Amino acid sequence: VSGSAYAAIVQNVGTSEEQLDFGAATTPGYCLIKNLDATNYVEIRAATGVADLVKISPGKSCLFPFAADCTAPFAIANSSAVNIEMLLIEA
Repeated sequence: VSGSAYAAIVQNVGTSEEQLDFGAATTPGYCLIKNLDATNYVEIRAATGVADLVKISPGKSCLFPFAADCTAPFAIANSSAVNIEMLLIEA
């Protein structure tokens, strides 16, 4: 990790793909996401229209690194909108 920016955000994610909001952290590095929903899972994708990278079950968290070429990741909820809490550390 060489960047100094980070983002701590709660984002509402619907059942259509939505780009993750990285705030001031323009180059995604490590990402911690907590699914705040009690019922629905959320999936994270490297870009729009591609396979899922991560599936986060209701109430669960996941810490993972983004690949260097993953600059615009998306999220999608399975059957109803969810809130996710995200901490992103710039690469």
